[in-house]
Amino acid sequence: MFAFMIMTSARFENVRRMMRWIYRPENFYVISIDLLANSSMSEEDLQALDKPNIKIVRPCPVTWGGISQVTSLFNGMRTATEMGQWRYFINLSDTDVPIKSLSAISAQLDQYAQQGKLNFVRSWGMTTTPKMVEMKPSAPPELEEMMAMRPDVKFLVHRQLANMFSSSKSSPVMEIKWRVSLHVTDVSYQKTLIVRPLFREEAIGRMKFFARHRPHFGKMWSILHRDTCEWMLNYEQLPEFFLQFGGTFCPDESMLHTLLNSEDNPHRDTIMANAFRFNKASPIAINDHVLPKLQASEDFFARKLSQKQTTKLEAWLDKLAAQ
Repeated sequence: MFAFMIMTSARFENVRRMMRWIYRPENFYVISIDLLANSSMSEEDLQALDKPNIKIVRPCPVTWGGISQVTSLFNGMRTATEMGQWRYFINLSDTDVPIKSLSAISAQLDQYAQQGKLNFVRSWGMTTTPKMVEMKPSAPPELEEMMAMRPDVKFLVHRQLANMFSSSKSSPVMEIKWRVSLHVTDVSYQKTLIVRPLFREEAIGRMKFFARHRPHFGKMWSILHRDTCEWMLNYEQLPEFFLQFGGTFCPDESMLHTLLNSEDNPHRDTIMANAFRFNKASPIAINDHVLPKLQASEDFFARKLSQKQTTKLEAWLDKLAAQ
């Protein structure tokens, strides 16, 4: 039995299509909507989703690269634990597609459970303590609006970091080593990230934290056993994780991984380094052209579904859903 969390910006055509392929009355579904999204949900949509095992939540505005993505994830996880009993929590976006039937996924997870593997996420850890970027006393305090690296977020960057953000390749968007070395303020109501160097005391506090919890990174997509979810939600240091990672860049690709790989995690040995996402969870145009590769894949899900040339793909997905 699964608990699915579907993250969406209120693109309900995508949600309807997703539910067509993964809905089962014995599972649970949390549909998490960006609080600032312009909802296109009609009365018909509401009626279609008016089921006891489906819950629609709008926990917060969500900004790419900010802590609000992690807040939304943990809110969905906690909501799912309150809905009923399930074994695995699976987070998806509204453009993901299942490329195995739910019965096949369940059978495969049962086989891994017999081998002691209950959690599935791909992570890698830093081999050295991250170097913090500290504020220079002579640094001008001005913020600059930097190049548009993404259409859905605005970057306001301290001038000391201007060279770092001069291109996406040199910025933390691509250079992962800098993601925990800066201070980021997620102004989610304005879809804005304010990025600056760390003040001295902030840098000291962060270095102490990462000396205890070696930072790990990876895509945010995972399959987690309920016992692991409940441990994370009740972990006494979870507020400190939110405090420290709340000021980092792209914490959705680091906080969960660092938490799962913490020595405090009693379920750490049950982790398998595979999230079963096609193309290692990197988004590509999922359409009829990649259908043969999807059919041959051992993965469970793929992202992102294209808006065009999906007739054959959708017909195949409908057959999978019927199994």
